[in-house]
Amino acid sequence: QAASIPNVYRCASIDSLSKIMDIDDSRWTYQERFILEKVGFILDLRSPSERDESRSKSWIASSSHRATMVIDRSECHLLDRGHRFVARIDILSPRSLMEYIELNWLRTKEESKNYYRKTFESDRKLHKLCVEALNERGLSGLNEAILESGKEELCRALQTITNYLELNPNENVLIHCVQGKDR
Repeated sequence: QAASIPNVYRCASIDSLSKIMDIDDSRWTYQERFILEKVGFILDLRSPSERDESRSKSWIASSSHRATMVIDRSECHLLDRGHRFVARIDILSPRSLMEYIELNWLRTKEESKNYYRKTFESDRKLHKLCVEALNERGLSGLNEAILESGKEELCRALQTITNYLELNPNENVLIHCVQGKDR
C-alpha cells in the first residue's frame, strides 16, 4: 500500500504478468491475483522506451477477469465504471529531464543556452555533463528533477487517480514504474 492511502498501491513493472496467463490461475501468487482481479485502475509511469509492449499487450489481452482499456494522457476523461483502465503517463521524459538539468544545474538559464551550446561540439557531450550533474545529486536530485520537469504529467496523474476513485470509491489503484520505488 502506498503511504497509508487506502486503495492505492505501488509496485514495479507488471509486464511479467504475461508469463502467468497460460497457467492455471490456482498457481498465481496473491500479488498476481490481486493485480488481475482486484485492481481497477493501473497507472503506468514508465516512458515508452521502458515498456515491453508485447508483454504488456499479452497480459492485457489475456486477462479474462475484467475488460481492460488502455488510455493515454489525452484520454483520461474516459474513466467510467466497470472497466479496468491502464493509463500511461510519462513523468520521466528524458528530453524534459535533461533540459531541466541543463538549465537549472549546469549554469543559469541565460548562460546555459549561450555558453554550453557553443562550448560543447555535440549534444552527446552535453548529455554526459547532465548525467554527471544528476549522479552528483543522487536520488534527491533525481526526485527534484522529476518533480520539476514532470510537474504537468504528475498533476495529470493525480487528477486521474482522484477522478477514478471518485467514480469508483471501493476500487483499487496500482501505480507502477520499472522498479516500484523511484517515481
